[in-house]
Amino acid sequence: MGLPADVARRRWRVLVAVCAVVGALASVALSAASYTDATGTAASLGTAACYYRASVQTGTAVSTTDGVTTATIAAVDPTRAFLMFSTRHNSNRPVASEIGGRIASTTTLEFYRDTNEVTPVAMTIEWSVVEYACGVSVQRGSVLQTTATMDIALTPLAATAQAFVLWSKNVHELDQTWDQNDPVIGDLTTTSNLEFRANALNVNHTIWWQVVEFTDAAMIRVQRGSTSLTGGLLSVDASLASPADQGRSFVLVGTNQPGAADMASSMVRGWLSGSTTLSIDRLAGTVDLPEIGWQVAELLDGSTVANVFASLSGVATTSAGPLVDFGVTPGALDLARTNAFASTQTGGGQNGGRTTYVADDIVGVTSFAIRLTSTTDLEMRRDFASAGTTADVVVFIVSWGLP
Repeated sequence: MGLPADVARRRWRVLVAVCAVVGALASVALSAASYTDATGTAASLGTAACYYRASVQTGTAVSTTDGVTTATIAAVDPTRAFLMFSTRHNSNRPVASEIGGRIASTTTLEFYRDTNEVTPVAMTIEWSVVEYACGVSVQRGSVLQTTATMDIALTPLAATAQAFVLWSKNVHELDQTWDQNDPVIGDLTTTSNLEFRANALNVNHTIWWQVVEFTDAAMIRVQRGSTSLTGGLLSVDASLASPADQGRSFVLVGTNQPGAADMASSMVRGWLSGSTTLSIDRLAGTVDLPEIGWQVAELLDGSTVANVFASLSGVATTSAGPLVDFGVTPGALDLARTNAFASTQTGGGQNGGRTTYVADDIVGVTSFAIRLTSTTDLEMRRDFASAGTTADVVVFIVSWGLP
């Protein structure tokens, strides 16, 4: 026999109330849930926060022409993806040692080169595209180097400490020497202004830039500043305002200089030598470097960073082998979320280091094409080689986002 109608109605109301309470408790539990990786960095899994997952595509392209070299990629959202690349070459002219790169569409990369060479020298490009599922916003564009200082208006960032700058450039086809209009510093001077500084203009140089912003302040901390190497100094240390975890941080540097009388004086590398110390060095001091711009990006979203110090000497053009050979315990790297790049942005991507080469113009002596060939092996290759010439590079291996 069924329940009286009034009793059934009362029980139905109680059941609805209980379900509402259980739903509310479940909502509270979800918003309070968190994920902590093996190294102790927590990231919220709540409905109001982003679960930081990233993917990385990598590949190789070769520029052998005047104009655009295209590479095809799996579809990405350009507003959440950024390009990093490194190049190798062997020329005393910028038309064969600098190249601009960009994400041109959801499925296409473009690398720009302007040269008057009848048979353009081959430039090998190792590229990677990092895409976040959420939590990252990327602005990009290009600017002509019409003045020594160029300011670009941005859609305002939440804070300059939440973004880092990547850049590359292509130069005029008649550019004969790597000199004062080639090295560039990219800097966020305010939340709405990106500035590039060179020692001289060249109206036919184009700088290709990306500003990579993490939208949650808890997921990144970028510290930036400038220093110099003058009066024959070979190294300088810059102090960070806040300690940075070396296992989660990478360094990007660029220079602004009056000339390039020798590569040993002009080319630098940068790394964190301590939690509050950024070190920058070179191997000769003939040329003053009045400004070296630096960025230290500490990734707090579950990413991990390994540091590799490598040296190529004599006629060796390749340095490849197990990561342990470079003093790094590789662990189980996931190549689907990992890339490798050098500390110094020379105009050919993130590819530069320091060198003992005291002659002029051939920036390729310390320009490296860098890639991970397996989960445990790293390859750094340069095209220039000369007996008695050493080149050193600091490489950062970054596994982006949460595993």
